[in-house]
Amino acid sequence: GLEAADDVRGYDDGHDGAAIEHFEKYDANNDGHLDVHELDLMALHAKNEGLNTAADENLVLTGGDLLEFLDLDQDGLVSLEEYLLDGRDPEHLDSERLGG
Repeated sequence: GLEAADDVRGYDDGHDGAAIEHFEKYDANNDGHLDVHELDLMALHAKNEGLNTAADENLVLTGGDLLEFLDLDQDGLVSLEEYLLDGRDPEHLDSERLGG
């Protein structure tokens, strides 16, 4: 589903289209969320690309680590909004989505 990458839920405010395409590439079941298994693949791919490097080579990010970092509303899934926020403060996500 990359054909709609430019107009995903109205993300036309300077969000990186490449980030949306990256998200959709790993969203295997196209449900608009990444689960821990899909995140594991993302982490593995990053490692293979040399992007997932830590000071300690044995310390490699897993899908669970990504989930913990990105899953702002703690529902066990990373939504596109959460992915684009990249773990930043979610103040501008609407509060009812976060159960507030």
